[in-house]
Amino acid sequence: MGRFDGGWVKLHRKINHSDIVHNPNCFLVWSWLLMNANYEESKAMFCGGQVVVKPGMILFGIKEIADHWKISRSTVHKWLHYLELSERISIEVRTHGCLATILNWETYQGSDDDDRTTCKHDANAMRDAQQLRDALDEKLKGPGRFLDVVSVGLQPDLETKRDENKLEEIPVDAVNSRR
Repeated sequence: MGRFDGGWVKLHRKINHSDIVHNPNCFLVWSWLLMNANYEESKAMFCGGQVVVKPGMILFGIKEIADHWKISRSTVHKWLHYLELSERISIEVRTHGCLATILNWETYQGSDDDDRTTCKHDANAMRDAQQLRDALDEKLKGPGRFLDVVSVGLQPDLETKRDENKLEEIPVDAVNSRR
């Protein structure tokens, strides 16, 4: 199990046009940093004192990343140095660990558009459900047949049939056997 076993991180598609993806090991190191960076403020011991670890910061060992991805420590060190030179991270390397800060963390992982993304997702899901209901209604219309989908996916084994204002739930297997 890892540091954070739940949740998610944002990864924008424009990374496909970034220099990071041209070397798989660089991408592994970068993605490990993103996935394991703090997402909320905490306190930890570093270099004999307590430090505040803010969102976008991470305390780790080079060996930790190397072991996780099964690559050499020198490879991890090389790509950490590259990420620092390319101004993606700032890093403080000590004998007993590293403290890295992902620069522009809010740009990469900020929560400013989380509500917009959630709303857009909900609107898309509602639109898709309505389109599915409309398509099913059209497909299943026929003499004396009507499909009333109240909630897509909640009752997958039931089909509702209307007969003069009387609703009757019929298992799908029974409907299929009548056809």
